[in-house]
Amino acid sequence: MLLKLSDVMRNAGLNPKEVKLARHPMSDKDAKFCYENGFFELYLKTQGKKRFENCRYILNFVGTQGTLGRYEGCYLVKGVHSAKGMEFPKGFPIKPKNPPEFYYDLEKQDIMQEYEDRLIIDWGQGARNWCHNGTTEKEIVALMPHRNAQLVSKLTDFENMRLSFDELESIIAAPDFYSDWVGALSTTYAIYLITDTASGQQYVGSAYGKNGLYGRWSEYVNTKHGGNKKMRELLKKHPERYHRFQFSILQTLPKSLAVDNVSVIEVESLWKSKLNTIEFGLNDN
Repeated sequence: MLLKLSDVMRNAGLNPKEVKLARHPMSDKDAKFCYENGFFELYLKTQGKKRFENCRYILNFVGTQGTLGRYEGCYLVKGVHSAKGMEFPKGFPIKPKNPPEFYYDLEKQDIMQEYEDRLIIDWGQGARNWCHNGTTEKEIVALMPHRNAQLVSKLTDFENMRLSFDELESIIAAPDFYSDWVGALSTTYAIYLITDTASGQQYVGSAYGKNGLYGRWSEYVNTKHGGNKKMRELLKKHPERYHRFQFSILQTLPKSLAVDNVSVIEVESLWKSKLNTIEFGLNDN
């Protein structure tokens, strides 16, 4: 017998008739931007019409592959107000011709907290409609093991993150657990930095091919050296040194620039010059 979302709601003490379900697909650029930049809850609170009328709770989902959705959290609806004249934080995407009409006062609850980032449902045939009634049956596809909370917190702002080799390896080994981050990095072209934290030596590289930065960093996990001459030499002398490698992003690249390999190489060369990675680091050219 297939387990349904309504079964989980009832077990948690929720009446599906008092619940609305929201799913924000990462194919929507505004939803994706808000999710990656800390505006996801505010994105849920601001609406163009009274989507959450006559409900007490909202179960919020991140749209992943196809019609799947990963449970993000439960919110209590405390009230609704006009959004006219509201000031929003810098960077929050507001469409001038279609600004939010309503602002919902939402409070995140501990209800079903043990399922956050783990419960995967199939949103079903009505995927174009991002808001459904809680009585709409949703099949539970999977319940993932607990993710590394400390690692997840690092991934929320990937331009400022610093990942150890072991952390990166754990992500590459379980892409479904970190599907939102994998999706973001797969479409990101960038100049990246690898630091040998044992010696302080650095390597500057670029990623602009298939699967973007995620594809390039996967090569390091698979080979330990990514094909780089000086890294190979280092690992011959110190076979376990790759555990001390740290990965970070120096600069993201617009797709238009990445199409022109010459321009990418120029940006990469500038960073090598700034950081002196040819003279004192792990770049050999």
